[in-house]
Amino acid sequence: MRVDEVHLLLSYQCISECGHCFVWSSPWAEGHMSLSQLHSALNAIREVETVKSVLFEGGEPFLFYPILLSGVREANYLKFLTCVLSNGYWATSVENAKEFLIPIRDVGLDHLQLSSDYYHGIASEPTRVSNAIKAARQVGISVGVSSALGFTPAECSDPKANFGGAKRERWNVMCRGRASTLETRVCDKQCDSLVECPYKNLADPQGSYSLAEPGRVHWDPYGYVYVCQGLAIGNANITPLYKIINEYDPERHPIIGPLLRGGPKALVDDFHLPHDHVYADACHLCYDARSRLRKEFPGLLAPAQVYGVE
Repeated sequence: MRVDEVHLLLSYQCISECGHCFVWSSPWAEGHMSLSQLHSALNAIREVETVKSVLFEGGEPFLFYPILLSGVREANYLKFLTCVLSNGYWATSVENAKEFLIPIRDVGLDHLQLSSDYYHGIASEPTRVSNAIKAARQVGISVGVSSALGFTPAECSDPKANFGGAKRERWNVMCRGRASTLETRVCDKQCDSLVECPYKNLADPQGSYSLAEPGRVHWDPYGYVYVCQGLAIGNANITPLYKIINEYDPERHPIIGPLLRGGPKALVDDFHLPHDHVYADACHLCYDARSRLRKEFPGLLAPAQVYGVE
C-alpha cells in the first residue's frame, strides 16, 4: 500500500477530556513517546520512500514541548513536511503564544492545525485560538482550524467565532472511542443498513483514504501502527514500519477484511456478535463490534487506551 503521511502520537495525555475524543485522551491518560522512541520512529519513517509528511499530535503534543521541538527539527532535517495538531491551550495571549511558536518555527514547522468547537471546551475557546492564529501569522507559520459538528441541528462550533479568515475544516463527529458514549448521539441508523464504511475520504476530499489504501497511518507511544483508531496493522516495536506497510493485506486482515466486504454489519455477522437494532452511525457499530472482539484479537484491536481501558 502507499502511505503519504505518518501521524505520530507523542502522548495520549491532554489537558482536556473531550466527549468526542476517539483515543480517550485525558489528563490521566498513560502512554508517552520518549525522545529516543521519537528519533527511532522518524528514522523508520525515512525508510518508507512514499512518505512526504509527518504530523505530531496526541493527546496534546505541546504538553511535551522539548520532545515536540526535537521531533519537528529532525523531521525537517529529513526533508519531511511537518504539521502539529493542538487545541491551543497555551495561547493565553498573542505574546505568550509567540513564545511557543517562534522556537518551533525556527526548527522548521510548516503548518499548525488548531481545534476549536463546542466539544473541546475552554481549552480551545475562540479567544485562545484567535491568539494562536494571530501569533502564527506574525511569526510566519501557516495555520488552520478544525471544528467538529455535532448530532443536533445546531453547529457545535461557535458560528460567531472570528478566526481572521484562517482556513477552517469542518468534520462530523464519528461515534468511535469516547464519542460512542456521547449523550447527544442520535441512534437512528438501522444495524442492517450499515454495510460499508462511509468515511473513505478521511485524508482528503478526493477520497484517497480508505481501509484498503489508507494514505496515512498513525504510530502511537506503544508502537502500534493503525489505519483507524484502535484498528492496528502491526506494531513497529516488533516489526519495522516498512515491512508492516509492504506486507499489509487488507482482505486477509481479520477485521479489515469483513469491513471491506460488508462494513460494520459484516463484523456482526461473521463473528455472530450481539448487537442493538439501531446505532448513531457506522463508526458506532464498528467500534461496538471491535470492542467485543478485543480478547480474540488483542494485537490488532489495540491499544487498550483507545478502547477506554487503562
